[in-house]
Amino acid sequence: MFQFRLPDLGEGIAEAEIVSWLVEEGQSINADQAIVEVMTDKATVQISSPKYGSLVKRYGKEGDIIKVGSVLVELDEHDVQPPTPEVEAPLVGAPIGGIPEETRRSASDENRHESPHPPEMPPRPHRHDDSELFSDHIEDSVTVPAIREWARDHHIDLHLIKGSGPGGRIMKRDVESFAAGAPLVDDLDVRSPKSEAEDQEKVRVLKSEDIERIPLRGIRRAIAQKMTLSKKNIPHYTYVEEIDMTEIETLRKKRESIQNKQYSPLAFIAYAVSKVLPRYPLINASLDEETQTIHLKKAIHLGIATATEEGLLVPVIRNAQTLAFEPLAKAITDMTERAKAKKATSEELNGSTFTITSLGKLGGLLATPIINYPESAILSVHTIRTLPRYHGDSLVPRDMMNLSLSLDHRLIDGIIAAQFIQEIKELLERADFSELKTYAT
Repeated sequence: MFQFRLPDLGEGIAEAEIVSWLVEEGQSINADQAIVEVMTDKATVQISSPKYGSLVKRYGKEGDIIKVGSVLVELDEHDVQPPTPEVEAPLVGAPIGGIPEETRRSASDENRHESPHPPEMPPRPHRHDDSELFSDHIEDSVTVPAIREWARDHHIDLHLIKGSGPGGRIMKRDVESFAAGAPLVDDLDVRSPKSEAEDQEKVRVLKSEDIERIPLRGIRRAIAQKMTLSKKNIPHYTYVEEIDMTEIETLRKKRESIQNKQYSPLAFIAYAVSKVLPRYPLINASLDEETQTIHLKKAIHLGIATATEEGLLVPVIRNAQTLAFEPLAKAITDMTERAKAKKATSEELNGSTFTITSLGKLGGLLATPIINYPESAILSVHTIRTLPRYHGDSLVPRDMMNLSLSLDHRLIDGIIAAQFIQEIKELLERADFSELKTYAT
């Protein structure tokens, strides 16, 4: 008895959903016959049997999730392919009443002398584009559609790759090892065949001395793992709004002159967030995927993404919703300076519930920040620019800035994102901070 397991489908895929079975238990099947259609997060794929035999048992029903390497079917193997039965098929255009016996006998006799293989088709005329090179001649049995699509997008000729999988199947690892030195389409002469030696010479266009290899370690590796986890598990979307920061800039400069110290616009934005966020608990939440429960965080532990020599760190200000403006502004300055000086503790760099990221004057127009997993949202602060805008009936220079909010669409609908940003917008544009109003006049 042969157990056929779900093969490696490439692209780091660990499981697939059974969409439909294409064969029944007890049915005789041929080698390379499609037996089941499965769906991954990349594509829908038909899996073919590697052997001839009778299908004894199917594992899983339609809608079930099956892991790569798990048994898919059990086969009672046959040594040879079962003969294809002769079928007296009606001729095209035959009358509904059936085909005359003489015609059926003639067609049947003719078929007995024909080759069991279909007639050889004439070669197709060559097309002077890349699509034929990357897709038309690569069968499903050679690799999966997701890998074919990836190869086509990256201009990689799968004909030049020797697969390491079962039956020479091209696996993800084969494409990755090939990709570093793969030639572009323009480098290949698709109109005339090349010898293997010539092909290999073209493939090795990147020599080892042309590449500097740096180990992915420490903070950089931790960032890579966390960002990959976030993008893989969280369906992101981004909401962008323009904010008139003129009143805040006026308030900030007056406060600086009175207090004789500098305040970053980030302090005012963080203060506005700490006041608005309690009314939007889903934006200060996380999803436990294992238990399928939403965790609403009662406290706001505000993460401030900080660029350091080693990479991006996120020091955390605990219970930001309880802080007045002055202690919040001081905490932001202290925590970011500690992070840059490598003095922040592990506790100070973990446990945020909502993160703000800002590059100050380098903040650009807008961005689509990646959520700090497992949070449900992240706010990106951009550069303040003096731009012409209508204020009342007059066109005047105003200090304008964009805010970009990336959110987890599993928890937060667009209407909630819009309401949250609009409240922050109104608060900032009016500089409506009751405890700071004395500095606004």
